[in-house]
Amino acid sequence: MFGPTPLVLSSANPNNLPALGSPARRDPSKAKPRAGRRRITEKDRRRIVELYERGVSSRAVASEVGLSKATVLNVLKSEHVVRRPPGQSCCAN
Repeated sequence: MFGPTPLVLSSANPNNLPALGSPARRDPSKAKPRAGRRRITEKDRRRIVELYERGVSSRAVASEVGLSKATVLNVLKSEHVVRRPPGQSCCAN
């Protein structure tokens, strides 16, 4: 009487449902680009490095180029640019 409660499984198990819109069935010509993502061009990379080396903050560079601050910092790292300490401009005494 006080034993384990029987487990009732529904016949509509999500693991058994057919995959709707699976990649094999989608028309690639109708694919939408992922929202908020774009490739960073060489021109973008040069602009990021140029602005940063002129003393513009990484946040201002991100705003100017239209990318996130994290992306700007990743570009600077991949381009081997020496980063300034947070809050310090290049020309501070």
